[in-house]
Amino acid sequence: LEGFFPAVAKFLKDIQDTDETLHALQLKLQELDNHLAERTFMCGDDFTLVDCRLVPQLYHLQVGIDGLKQGIPNLAMDYPNIHKYMQQTMDRPSFKATVYPAETVLWGWGNA
Repeated sequence: LEGFFPAVAKFLKDIQDTDETLHALQLKLQELDNHLAERTFMCGDDFTLVDCRLVPQLYHLQVGIDGLKQGIPNLAMDYPNIHKYMQQTMDRPSFKATVYPAETVLWGWGNA
């Protein structure tokens, strides 16, 4: 996870949509996708605090991709293990009970 959220933040805050921030994010996403290819959750078969940290970051990324970046990159197509992980974790009652609406997330990134 080292450097993951800074790559997400730089990408979402890049109003020029430079190739540099997209490429840096894609490298981190590929690392994460490779990691999740061999396990259900970040640390194996059990949901841990590491997942509690990562899932909101992925949610922010997906909302930002959909609302600010014209759907690029496509997590579902380009990073299938991340997509599966997001489906599993974002379906948890704890996530559903605490998630901010997409509009709030977009407002936050628009003012960051």
